[in-house]
Amino acid sequence: MRDVLNLFKLRIGVAIAIAALAGLAVERGSAPGGWQAAVLVLAVLVSSAAAGAFNQYVERGLDARMARTRNRPFVTGALPHHDVAHVEGVEPVPDVNPYNMADNLHPAGIDDGGRK
Repeated sequence: MRDVLNLFKLRIGVAIAIAALAGLAVERGSAPGGWQAAVLVLAVLVSSAAAGAFNQYVERGLDARMARTRNRPFVTGALPHHDVAHVEGVEPVPDVNPYNMADNLHPAGIDDGGRK
C-alpha cells in the first residue's frame, strides 16, 4: 500500500485539488452545486495521481541513477513495469498534429472551412 501511495504523490495531488477548488470559489458567475465541486476536486486529484504514476513509470531508468529517487516502486521492482511499445494495438504517442486532425473533420461531417 505504501508503494501505491508513493506512486500517486497524493500530498501534491491534494494541494493541486485545493488550488482547483480555490479557483472555483473565486470564479465569477453562478456558483456550481456541491456535487459539481466534489467532481472537480476528485477529477483533479485523480488526474494528478495519474500524472505522478505516469511520470515515475516513464522515468524509471533515470530514477534508478539518482539517490533521491532510486527507491521508487518501479525502480525497485515492487511494482512491475512492461514496455508498452510491445503491447499490440497501443500507440505510445498518439497523433495530435492539428493538420492531421483537420483532415479528419470532413469525414466526421464537420465543415473544415474549405481547407484542402
